[in-house]
Amino acid sequence: MWKDLFYLTKREKAAVWTLTVLVVLAQGLIWSKSWWMPRLVAALKVGAVGDSLQVAGLEREGRAVLSYETVMTDEREGKNAVEQLPTPSRPFNPNRADSLTLRQAGLSAKVVSNLLKYRRKGGSFRKPADVAKIYGITPEDMTRISASLVFDVPESTNKLADPVPSNQPNASRKPSIPSPGNPTENARLETPSAAAASRPPHESTALVAAETVTASDNNPSEADIALFELNTVDTTQLQCLKGVGPVTANRIIRYRQQLGGYYHVAQLAEIKGLYPDVLARLQASLTVDPTRVSKLNLNKASLEKLKTHPYLNFYQAKVIVELRKARKGLKSLDELAAFKEFTPTDLERLKWYVAW
Repeated sequence: MWKDLFYLTKREKAAVWTLTVLVVLAQGLIWSKSWWMPRLVAALKVGAVGDSLQVAGLEREGRAVLSYETVMTDEREGKNAVEQLPTPSRPFNPNRADSLTLRQAGLSAKVVSNLLKYRRKGGSFRKPADVAKIYGITPEDMTRISASLVFDVPESTNKLADPVPSNQPNASRKPSIPSPGNPTENARLETPSAAAASRPPHESTALVAAETVTASDNNPSEADIALFELNTVDTTQLQCLKGVGPVTANRIIRYRQQLGGYYHVAQLAEIKGLYPDVLARLQASLTVDPTRVSKLNLNKASLEKLKTHPYLNFYQAKVIVELRKARKGLKSLDELAAFKEFTPTDLERLKWYVAW
């Protein structure tokens, strides 16, 4: 018990020594005050008032010149930063590119977020002019990325469109878009075609199912949104979810880094500041791949490393260090079950993060 109270890590020892040196220096200044205080006062009285004013004026001029030079330097650096934005090294499809690819293309986080939101609401891009309509994108951005943009018809559109005749394998199909000035065409698009009515029952059923999928793809709801993987998602993607802002997204990523990864979506409940409705929405919109969790080697990790893990405290970390020294290494978590510092819940959580 007493040994634990006086146990200090390397950082704590360094802090104690630093504090001791500062206390000694402060005490020395207090004891020698009668010697250096009169000399300091006399030195301050030597300067004349005119000299003081002159020095003050020079200081003001120096600060003004420094401020001007600083502003000009910042402006030049800002211009250079704008001119040196990266040009995409390879073509990318704005209909499919993830947030990392878009950021590497030189687009700002806000533009990437707006582009992803537009896509999630069913929008798509067919030409560079469509990309230029995204809120926040500048003409300079379009000049840099226009040569790297690649557009194609999404696979879902190809599958749901009328099949191309087998004798015309290279025939291209254009999606049918209702025209406001052609009610006959609109009626044809909104009702089953005459050809479908003449088909066998099983083919007609398949066509109706395809048309249903097409309608749901064009009008996605929150339930239709593709799930994100919690161990690979970034803050930009998280902010696409309703109720998740920059602060919440950063907390989720920071806790993932502290843990080494998530093994279950329910771990989000351990993050402070998440409201129940936001937590429920996140659990419905995220999946977890436990194989992406980073393992912590209990036989090699230092005491400092062990106690910084969210699922280990100082006393648990100390038990691990002392036990592995006594037994020349640990082989399973069952060896820790005999110690009162570890509960069954602790061991159940730790099994996802330990290695030997």
